[in-house]
Amino acid sequence: MNGIQLLKELQKIAPNIRVLVITATHDLETAARMRNLGAHDYITKPFCLDSVLQKVTRALGRKNNQI
Repeated sequence: MNGIQLLKELQKIAPNIRVLVITATHDLETAARMRNLGAHDYITKPFCLDSVLQKVTRALGRKNNQI
């Protein structure tokens, strides 16, 4: 199963889940597709841990605001 297939399955199981995709692919088309499929954000490798922390914090903050 690839990342897109996994994201589709996650959306079926838990449609309100926040997904951060981490990948080595720097393809903007793939990033846009993942976002359209429900990914909250897209992180490319190599990544800065501070950037990941900010994205996780934003994802959790938005989720908590929706509850």
